[in-house]
Amino acid sequence: MFMSIVFLVVFFRYKNLIPFMYILIIIEYIMRIGVGLLKPFETVGIAPGVVGNYIMVPLAVILFFLSIPKPHKKNKKGENSAKESQFSEK
Repeated sequence: MFMSIVFLVVFFRYKNLIPFMYILIIIEYIMRIGVGLLKPFETVGIAPGVVGNYIMVPLAVILFFLSIPKPHKKNKKGENSAKESQFSEK
């Protein structure tokens, strides 16, 4: 519950922290896998959540790299392009 509140706050208020949010997701799911390996829970079959753990880690890594902001390109005069400069503070 707490993580979902953090994710919602980051999504709506602090867009620059989205890469950090993906780092938290990666850490959470790696720890879930680690706990499952160190302290297995015996069931009749494979628990349905186990498959999600193995899918979420690479998915979160891909989304983390896609969420990292790209550096701004500068034109020959050393200025930002017109599209980017209209949003910059003067």
